Amino acid sequence: MTFNLAPYPKVLLALCVWREARNVPSAYGAVAWVILNRATARTQQPLDDAVVAVIAAPWQFSSMTEPGDPNLIKWPLVGWASWLAVQDEVEGVLTGETPDLTQDATFYFSAPITEPPDEWGDVGKTLQIGTLQFFRRVG
Repeated sequence: MTFNLAPYPKVLLALCVWREARNVPSAYGAVAWVILNRATARTQQPLDDAVVAVIAAPWQFSSMTEPGDPNLIKWPLVGWASWLAVQDEVEGVLTGETPDLTQDATFYFSAPITEPPDEWGDVGKTLQIGTLQFFRRVG
């Protein structure tokens, strides 16, 4: 599966992945897949709009919307290795070169969270990469 995103949603996707997982580079693709899995579930919206809506939804990605999250004010600089690596990984996800190892996960967490929030409903763990644990709804 390939995805064609306009420049703004694509950069926003990369920024969210960078903020959320820059300390776990091996999880860049998995975080991007969680966002895309949520966005593609919004079948009534064009993909570009769905990606932006998913990322900007309150309390969904703390690094993008949660007041007080220290990552909310972090911005990558042009040429930073981590920013370049995230952009490459996002491109791989969008072109289909990076498979969805999360098995259609739509949630993930890391410390200090120790278990899936009740708001997620009935979920099963699909993958762990470093400190990030990935989940999808079951049943």
